[in-house]
Amino acid sequence: MQQTTTYKLNLIEADDVFSPEPLSENARKVDAALSSTASALAAETAARKSADTAGTAAWQRAVASEAAARQSAVTAEAAARQKAVADETAARKSAVSAEAAARQKAVSDEAALRQKAIAAETAARQSADAALDRRLKVFEAHRAASGTYTAKDSKLPIEVNLGFTPRLLFIHGLVENHNSAMILPGETSTSRARIVPNGFIIPAGYNYFLNYQNHQYAYIAYA
Repeated sequence: MQQTTTYKLNLIEADDVFSPEPLSENARKVDAALSSTASALAAETAARKSADTAGTAAWQRAVASEAAARQSAVTAEAAARQKAVADETAARKSAVSAEAAARQKAVSDEAALRQKAIAAETAARQSADAALDRRLKVFEAHRAASGTYTAKDSKLPIEVNLGFTPRLLFIHGLVENHNSAMILPGETSTSRARIVPNGFIIPAGYNYFLNYQNHQYAYIAYA
């Protein structure tokens, strides 16, 4: 009995006596083929459905993972920005504190330098004052004065105020042949000058000595 090439169905020859068996066999083959095809289709459908489900799940997982990654990235970026802001704030505070400390130190150093300069100036002034005081004391201890006086009337004494009591007194007449004298403290001779507190006195009545009328005399006194 001949069969079809592809599905191997029985072919009825023209001279064959009709028998239902080949047709039944063909029906069974078709049924089996259809059953196999239905099973394959069902398996393919199930496989496609499973693949679709798996694909959907994978896509959902991918979407969730991407969302989580984006959220993590956003969170990390926010944290990084917050840390950067905090670091910048801390750096600014540190810079402000450092600048304030530097300014305070500069002010303190300037104040210390000024105080030191004032102290040095005060010490220099005190030293200068002390030196001047020593010089004044030396000067006062070794004072000298010079000048002239003119005898107006030999019958009147002449008083010369020096501002200090001399220890040694020289008097010399400025006219030729007039007397000169050196007087020391304690001398009481009425013919000469006498040293008194703050100056000296020329007694009256001795015209030929240091009180000659209308004549000029020069003196030098030493303390």
